[in-house]
Amino acid sequence: MKSLTFSKSLLLTSFLFATALMSSIKASAATDPILIPYSDHNLRSERISIDGKLSEAVWQQQEVHTGFYNHFPLDQGLSENQTEVRIFHDSVNLYIGAIYHDTEARNNISSLKRDNYDDGVFLSDCFGVILDPYNNGDNGYLFAVNARGVQFDALIGNTNNIDDSWNTIWQSNTEISTKDKYYEIAIPLDAINFDEGNSTWGVQFFINDTKINLFTTLEQSPRNFEEYDLRYTKEMKLENLPSKVSNKYSVIPSITYNNNKDVTTGITNDKLQVSLDGQYNITPSLRLDMTLNPDFSQVEVDQQVTNLSRFAINFPERRKFFLENSDLFSSLGTYEVDPFNSRSIGSNSEISFGTKLSGNLSSKTRLGIMHTQTKDDAEFNGQAYSIASVRHNFSQQVTSSTYLVNTQQGNHFNRVGGANLNYRSPDNKWIGIMDYGKAFTKGISGNNNFFNGQLFYNTPKLTWEIEYQKVQENYIAETGFIPQQFNYDAETDQTIREGFSILEAGFQIKHFPKESKHVDWIRRFWVSTETVFNQDNSLRSSSIFWSPFAIRFKNRSYVYVSSLISIDNLDYSFDFLQNGNLITPGKYTQTFGRIGYWTPTNKKLYMNVKLEYGQFYSGTRFNPEIRMSYRMLPTAVISASYFINAIDLNELGQRTFHLGRLTSEIYFSNRLNWTTYFQYNTQRDNFNVNSRIQWEYKPLSYVYVVFTNNYNNDFLSKNWGVSLKANMRLDF
Repeated sequence: MKSLTFSKSLLLTSFLFATALMSSIKASAATDPILIPYSDHNLRSERISIDGKLSEAVWQQQEVHTGFYNHFPLDQGLSENQTEVRIFHDSVNLYIGAIYHDTEARNNISSLKRDNYDDGVFLSDCFGVILDPYNNGDNGYLFAVNARGVQFDALIGNTNNIDDSWNTIWQSNTEISTKDKYYEIAIPLDAINFDEGNSTWGVQFFINDTKINLFTTLEQSPRNFEEYDLRYTKEMKLENLPSKVSNKYSVIPSITYNNNKDVTTGITNDKLQVSLDGQYNITPSLRLDMTLNPDFSQVEVDQQVTNLSRFAINFPERRKFFLENSDLFSSLGTYEVDPFNSRSIGSNSEISFGTKLSGNLSSKTRLGIMHTQTKDDAEFNGQAYSIASVRHNFSQQVTSSTYLVNTQQGNHFNRVGGANLNYRSPDNKWIGIMDYGKAFTKGISGNNNFFNGQLFYNTPKLTWEIEYQKVQENYIAETGFIPQQFNYDAETDQTIREGFSILEAGFQIKHFPKESKHVDWIRRFWVSTETVFNQDNSLRSSSIFWSPFAIRFKNRSYVYVSSLISIDNLDYSFDFLQNGNLITPGKYTQTFGRIGYWTPTNKKLYMNVKLEYGQFYSGTRFNPEIRMSYRMLPTAVISASYFINAIDLNELGQRTFHLGRLTSEIYFSNRLNWTTYFQYNTQRDNFNVNSRIQWEYKPLSYVYVVFTNNYNNDFLSKNWGVSLKANMRLDF
């Protein structure tokens, strides 16, 4: 089978993209906006205490907004458990009070750690508010507080992508009165980017009751939309919106002491480091960030993995400077072809400084510019990394981004430019994406293009997708991540750069039993294919994934069966077992069968198990996995997982890779916690212990104590380190 030529693939994807545009339907008509009154309660000495009681007279004067709709497990009709919301502002804060009429007094909480969406929000009883200050359905804010008063705040970009690295100072509290749950929130208006001339915002309120697996929203939202999708908000009109920002500057000085020892060499290093971070609000919607001599010792350790592929694995970015407003920099390509990956910055040498300008130029245009510089050291010269990105909304359905990435080291440069066009139909059934990129590297020319086209059709019952992407040999993104472009040959110990193309397709059918009290949906059919071609159009690999059966229950438990068949035309040798016996070039067929089960996620003990067995290159692989979590809140959460990959390649040898993780989270309060990670990875000959105490002694000001130790598989220490760090946020 031959891959599509570059021009033919462009024409095909353009046709499919246009089909999606013409097949969409118009958005539903807007309803009357919620009126958000201005209150001068402070002038009348009626100061509000954010205590969760909603006892001040000003609350009783506000209009009640109710009529919450079901979102999960059903997305039809009004909820039996209703919520009442009151909202107003005083030019300083936006005040929100909510009363959830629960059917029982107890709460279900999965975490007491701030900014933990999965456990603190999605798997906990909570109340949340979504704000779209430009009312354009593109970017906004999410504030949530769970029933134990733990806060979560995040940016929402590209309509429904959460950036939970963003933080601001706001107040919240909760209270229980018989069975009713009270939530009280005060959000400073100066924490929100908005247009002074636009007083009409978008707003959505939600309640999550995990005890009965119920999720409800004020504005009705279909299940094929994320619960925080900005296209499903109600309009709200703020009376007497303030015309200026109160706080213009935020400065965060920090001091860190690091002490590290390499046990194998006996060399000890200690270092005292002073860092400075700052933020300046140029306008209410455009912000300048800077970092000087940053230290990232407090960042959570990566979760180790067993890599069963021939290519590198990308780990998520965890450094705060690179995460805020990251939707402007991180959605420029595809999963397989990413022209900008901030994890590469500082991987060889420390960062000297960084600056970032990001935000809204207008209600429809966003700008992101970032520049970082690394230091010279004994092994590497410093590098300059720059990126500029502009995203424009032509409508609520169509957005486009253009970008330029520059990597400079002395006279050497690598530049990657490109653009993309994204379409989402108002009913979220059709999604179309087109990307084009071009790379310019000193001394290299020609064959330097990247193209991608994707078309998705998505309803709760039926989904299908098709995607084609092509990367030419000299499309080099030094600050990006394109793992399949680089092929390592273990026999010659060389890495060969090659172009490739990928054709993917998928089709899935689900059934939702309307009368069932226990079953949420049944997957009746799911098949997906991926075919990878080399740059000469020869077949590199082809796979078919098939899942004939899966059931998700309304208590969020899940059982599934699946299988995969793949063909690999291996062009280069590699030493998978790490024993010197190479898997040689040739054609290999691989198959496996898989069965798995997830227990309900709202119980104290949560577990999921998976068994997988099948053909692996010239032998077999057996892969059992287990994950579990036990919640002893409000005191602690203990999580553990263990993965085994037992590989038998016959005459090449046998090897069993073990990967174990144990995580303990101990909560002394909402602001003081102690987290310890134990990770055992025989593929990397590493047993890692990372223990971190985090104390938020004032809002968004922290003290960290971090200890880490790395052992080999015989549990002999290789190296260890201790870090002490303190910072303080100062707002002016």
